[in-house]
Amino acid sequence: MESRAMQPQQWRYFLGFIPDAALARRILALGDALGLAADAVIDHLHLTLCTIAEVDARDETLADRLDPILSDTRLEACRIRLGRARSGNRGAVIRSIGSQSEISLLYQKLPPLLRRADMAPLHRKNGLTAPHITLSYKGGPAQILIVPFEWIPTELCLVESWVGCTRHDILRRWPLLPPSQGELDWGGGGGDNFTHRLRQERAAQAG
Repeated sequence: MESRAMQPQQWRYFLGFIPDAALARRILALGDALGLAADAVIDHLHLTLCTIAEVDARDETLADRLDPILSDTRLEACRIRLGRARSGNRGAVIRSIGSQSEISLLYQKLPPLLRRADMAPLHRKNGLTAPHITLSYKGGPAQILIVPFEWIPTELCLVESWVGCTRHDILRRWPLLPPSQGELDWGGGGGDNFTHRLRQERAAQAG
């Protein structure tokens, strides 16, 4: 069987959201609670909206083709409600919880914009389901943590993924408009509240 080192390099291009440093630390706290401190890497955290290319040679034109379209069409940010962290034999993810109407609405706006650049989502052709952030691709003991919090991304990013190399390069960022409605209160939503909830959940798991 051909080893990974002998296989030709491939690249994947996707549009998605990248957590800022503060949110990434909160997400990694969940990874730590699941015993993934050495595996969950802050530079790899992302939420994929749609993959637009999977190729055997780097495409240096993608960003320039998308830029005028996404620069002229300011998309509105959406609330992403995360909080169900789960690990098992297929890896670990933190999944969305509650209503997904806002992120689904944003996703629905992408295919018409992509068509203007002769692109289209390669997958998720019937819509976005189960938004998530991957913490690890390595299998481990089955665990679940429920620590709900809300994230409002400020940028849409075009990311170049070096498949199999755990390398993600952000090629372009487009700012998002603020959500049209006021942010919901999830009990403070700050780091202290998050840490308190995490401690409660870990205590419950230990009990």
